Amino acid sequence: MLGWSVSKISMVERGERPAREDFVRAADAALKAEGELLARWGETIEYTTRWPTWLAQLAEIEQQADTLRTWQPLIIPGLLQTPEYARAIFRGRPLAFRS
Repeated sequence: MLGWSVSKISMVERGERPAREDFVRAADAALKAEGELLARWGETIEYTTRWPTWLAQLAEIEQQADTLRTWQPLIIPGLLQTPEYARAIFRGRPLAFRS
């Protein structure tokens, strides 16, 4: 529907290749997004001009990494937290969910 190869679309989706305006317009039309995809793309372009240069370098380094380690001062990382866990933390009872 876009007229581009699956590999090109995949590269854009994975952030390995920037999406050009003609690509975004075609994707917006194919997905019947009524200009929403194009608007979000415009916002993304605007935000990236304000990013510090070290952030782009970090993204390149991360793509080459084979291990990613994070540290969080929490028992369960934020993306894996449940509402019940968050409530226990806010009540000051983080050990309430120990097994």
